[in-house]
Amino acid sequence: MRHLGEAESIRLLERTDAHERIFITDDGPAADFVRRRPSGLRVLDAAGVLAEAYAFGELGCPQAYDLLKTMWAYPRQVRVPPHREVC
Repeated sequence: MRHLGEAESIRLLERTDAHERIFITDDGPAADFVRRRPSGLRVLDAAGVLAEAYAFGELGCPQAYDLLKTMWAYPRQVRVPPHREVC
């Protein structure tokens, strides 16, 4: 993990008593770290957040995918999966 903030967020989420806990990050190593832990945290990256927004009708298609491509071109270190994985 590159930043202490991610470690603090993970620890806080692991200690939180909530029905569904979601860790949102575009830091690949931090996401991998959380996925390997037995805490049951759900991990989403930008592509996952935009896919959820599309699934709930908050964004249309191809708007969700276009936004992801815009973030990547900014440049941001975001994962750009195949179009069908987002919308």
